[in-house]
Amino acid sequence: MSLPILKNAAAGEASDAALVRLCHRTQAHWVGQLCDPEPATLDVGTAYGNPTLPQVCEANQILDAALPDGMTPAEAKKLVDAHYAARGLRCWKWVMNPSAPPERTAPLAEY
Repeated sequence: MSLPILKNAAAGEASDAALVRLCHRTQAHWVGQLCDPEPATLDVGTAYGNPTLPQVCEANQILDAALPDGMTPAEAKKLVDAHYAARGLRCWKWVMNPSAPPERTAPLAEY
C-alpha cells in the first residue's frame, strides 16, 4: 500500500511498524485535544486527563505505557492511580508504547 504522506527512505512502501507508529501518533494528537491541562510525563508513560470529562476514557488515559527498569506492574499502577487521584480523576485506559520492547510492555498488558 502506497501512502505518500509517509516518507520511508529505506523502502518505497510503508512498513507495518511505520503504520503502527503513525496510528499511535495520530491517537496521541487526538487525545491531546481532549486533555486539560497539558499531559503529564510519568515514569510509565504519558498521562492525559480532563476534569471536565471524568467519565470519558479517551480523555483520561495513559499513552506510551512501558515499565522503566526496576518497576513492577503493580508499582506502575499505583503510581498512575496516585497521579489521577490527586486530580480527582480515574485512569480509564492504558495504551502500550508500540516502540518499546515487549519485556517492558507485556508485563503491564498481562497485569
